[in-house]
This record gives sequence, structure tokens and C-alpha cells, in this order.
Amino acid sequence: MGGDYDEALLPKLSYLKDCVLESTRLDPAAPGVPRVLRQDLTLRSGQVLPAGLMVLGVCSVLNRDPKYFERPDEFYPERWSEEAKAKRAAEGNTIADHPMMMKPFSFG
Repeated sequence: MGGDYDEALLPKLSYLKDCVLESTRLDPAAPGVPRVLRQDLTLRSGQVLPAGLMVLGVCSVLNRDPKYFERPDEFYPERWSEEAKAKRAAEGNTIADHPMMMKPFSFG
């Protein structure tokens, strides 16, 4: 066991990356992503949220929505494999693979 750390090996540790993604999906570092509405937003219910209102996208709810994630309450790192991504792409279900979906510390 042990040995020298070699940063060049990190790209080859895809399952480790998948485990980290899955951990942050199940237990996000931030509770949500706050944003201020630039314009009025009408919800499906007809309620209008006015421009200037701060809203919060709750990561833990979205990350466990079965509409976007198969087996949403399970620790299943294999969901992030290239094979799983290809399967989702073939099915037209790529929201989970959007580059902004799994940003544990937000995106600016």
C-alpha cells in the first residue's frame, strides 16, 4: 500500500469521479442555488413571481427527482459511467448530463 501520489493518474480513476458525483448528488454541499428573477415568471398554476424576487433552486429535491434520475434515492455511481450516459442520450433523457446539473458549489 502507499506510494507516491501521481496526479497524472486522476483522469484514469473514472469510478472514483463517479462516486464523488453520486455523493454530491445525494448530499449536496449547498442547500440550493439562489437567483434573482430578471423578469416576471408565471408558474403553471398561474401565480406570477415578480422580477427582482430571489428564488432558490433546491438541489436535494431536483437531485432526487425520479423524472431525472433512475433509482433516485440509491447510491448508484454507475449512473455516471460513459455507458449510462450513452444510454440516456439514446433515450433522449440527458438532463442529468447537462454540465450545470452537478456543480456542488454552484456555477457563479
